[in-house]
Amino acid sequence: MKKTIKIYAAIRLISLAFMGIVYAAQGHEDFIDEVTDHRHIMVVPTNTIEDEFKQNTPSQFSPSTNFKEQNKHPVRVLSLGGGGARGVGSAEILCVLEAYIYRATGKKLHEFFDVIVGTSTGGIQAIGLGMGLPATELRDLYQTETRQIFKQNGWGQWLFGGIWGPTYSTNGLRETIEKHMGHKTLSEVKTHVAVTVYDDRNERAHLLTNQMPGEGPIDYARTDLPAGNLNIIDAAEATAAAPTYFAKKIISEGDFLGNQNSSSAAHHYVDGGITANDPAALAKTFAQRLLKKGAFDEFYSNEIQLVSIGTGHEDPIVFNDNAGIFGFGSPGNIPSYFMNGAEAAVHALLAEEMQEGENYFHVQFSLPHKIPLDTVDEKVLNLVVQRAHAATETDYFNKMVEVLCEKSISEILNFSAQNKVPQLLRTQTPLEPMIPIKRGQFIEVAA
Repeated sequence: MKKTIKIYAAIRLISLAFMGIVYAAQGHEDFIDEVTDHRHIMVVPTNTIEDEFKQNTPSQFSPSTNFKEQNKHPVRVLSLGGGGARGVGSAEILCVLEAYIYRATGKKLHEFFDVIVGTSTGGIQAIGLGMGLPATELRDLYQTETRQIFKQNGWGQWLFGGIWGPTYSTNGLRETIEKHMGHKTLSEVKTHVAVTVYDDRNERAHLLTNQMPGEGPIDYARTDLPAGNLNIIDAAEATAAAPTYFAKKIISEGDFLGNQNSSSAAHHYVDGGITANDPAALAKTFAQRLLKKGAFDEFYSNEIQLVSIGTGHEDPIVFNDNAGIFGFGSPGNIPSYFMNGAEAAVHALLAEEMQEGENYFHVQFSLPHKIPLDTVDEKVLNLVVQRAHAATETDYFNKMVEVLCEKSISEILNFSAQNKVPQLLRTQTPLEPMIPIKRGQFIEVAA
């Protein structure tokens, strides 16, 4: 019996030694045998399950791909430009966009977009969306409240407004915001919201954000100002304080800190359109800073998708180099000339940097003539709505919806038709946004 065991042990040792020489030459790793306390060469099959997975898996699903990463979605950013009463046009575009998004995802705009930034009238819309208002209410606000917003305080302002002092009182704007959005603070909005303002005394552009201030004084050298304690009415007044139209908005550090008893220095803000009538670049940078701060959870990627919506533009203002200040057609066109150039620069930058049509979309519409920012004419407002709605019937808009919702337009419409959510209509009124199904038919999309 002992002889048999010795022979078996000798054969085992010889075989292990031989296997060690062979596999060592092939570069295999070794391991410690816990039973015999000997070091052995690890025998690995020539073709493992992992190797077969590598060979049979398409390149886009390579083992190096983080499968969890594929399920993440980008930070979605909505940028809303300035334009006074012409904001009824951008509100109409928001109505159609919200209808598509709601049909596709079941979300409203404040639930779908992670960051909303606006300038002037776009700032008011950003706050309204952040408070959970549907886009249709914002659009209807322009139809019913423009006379209230552009209201003059007595005959003196009617006679001398715009020459000595602002053209309009801010009382109408304050009453309108409180009526539709309440008397709340920016910290109560339902997503990340910021509005643009300009400090002309210090020549600084700022974003009044819904973030809360930390301990200690506020750093006014920064672009983002933590205005979570600020009342939304004050924020709306500040971003919409267009020179000659409304008075500057004075906000103290006590207002930012939520300490009304503070005697800190006051800051004077005017309409953010002075520096960023198209706030898309500021919106992108704000979203990037939020990403760095870890403001979004693990379901977000580091990618940013940005949608910028304008309030319409007239035919280009062309400078006649032989006519001095009247080379602009009128001296009154000079501000628009410079602002249009600045907006063109923002669009060119983002279109190249973010690849327009993939991560960046700019929805704008044409106007047949110059429309005053303070118009209260119902026919003119209806015209703006019609022109804006036409921008939602383009291939460009459809592609934007498909990229955002990750569904084709036909899938979204078929889903709506199958669930019998909308009502089929054969006519289209200016103030009821419709999504075309086919020629002569529309589905109502008002949420």
